[in-house]
Amino acid sequence: MFQSDLPSRLGFRFASRWRNLRFHFSKASWPDLYAYEQQRSGRKHLPWLDLLHASWHHGASFEDYYLLRFFDKTRAQRREYLTTSLYYELERQHNQLDKAMVMRDKYLFAVHFRDLLGRQSWSWPELQQLDPTSTPPKRLVIKHRFGVKGQDIHFPTAPFASWADVCEVIQSLGQSDHYLCESYLEQHPELARLNPGTVNTLRIMTWREGSNVEIWGVILRVGQGEGPDNWAQGGLGVWVGDDGRLSGEGVPKNPFMPRSSVTPTTGQPLNGFQVPYLPQARQLAIESALRLPEVRSVGWDVAISATGPCLIEGNDRWSHQFLQCVQGQASRHLADAVCDMYQVYE
Repeated sequence: MFQSDLPSRLGFRFASRWRNLRFHFSKASWPDLYAYEQQRSGRKHLPWLDLLHASWHHGASFEDYYLLRFFDKTRAQRREYLTTSLYYELERQHNQLDKAMVMRDKYLFAVHFRDLLGRQSWSWPELQQLDPTSTPPKRLVIKHRFGVKGQDIHFPTAPFASWADVCEVIQSLGQSDHYLCESYLEQHPELARLNPGTVNTLRIMTWREGSNVEIWGVILRVGQGEGPDNWAQGGLGVWVGDDGRLSGEGVPKNPFMPRSSVTPTTGQPLNGFQVPYLPQARQLAIESALRLPEVRSVGWDVAISATGPCLIEGNDRWSHQFLQCVQGQASRHLADAVCDMYQVYE
């Protein structure tokens, strides 16, 4: 039986690896890759043989190759990492796509988790139902419903005189019904010491198994200057221990930039910094995970206000790179424990 099944299994493995390799090509950010290689070696050409080897044998995207530092790892060490293709396999096996749309559409998310947000939220139809002459909250945030990685988020600095002014700004962005308006969430004064220009949030990664929720890791995202705190937008990631204290240095996305022992904006030391309300934040992530059982692997973004944690959003694609780069260790074992990762990659 095993021998007769071997050709079909090998054919499936080859077809899957070929499909994944083509996907890695289609999603590659070539300017970033060339910039990484220039910083790594000073060369203007990419190490194609090793890039293709890492993709074919381990499912590593070309960005994985640099962010996970595959260029200085052995083949055995590379096998320990959760790569892009393995990460998507975890998602395919355990996250139901139609339910994951609750995560990917910020309006649907706000409806599903409204009582956990700690702030007001209005869709475009809801904005049009408000009295246009009434005064909105002092500070607002305008987000694209389908925005990712901190993109297309607007933080108006001047207060609006009326809701009509808010609607006018949203209309100027185009596709008004694709935008969501939220009241600005004031973060805890302790977290404002790290960077007052951004709401510095926790990324809490959970895995649900029946009625049990396991936390795979907690990372504090620290922004720089004004705007979002996202790693992809220049923010730092710092590992948070179970005691709520930051551990180690701030890690930027660019693997060739120096890590930081203090916040770039305020000079606040990171290692040992106490994150307020961490037990409550972890519990909020667990409660959120239990509300959406069809999406078992999620990264929850949680802000901390002066009175406790508030849910910002959930990510069914929570960035395997972020987890492993900030923690400083490979995490394939987490996925191996909950699904079959050996169909395509050893």
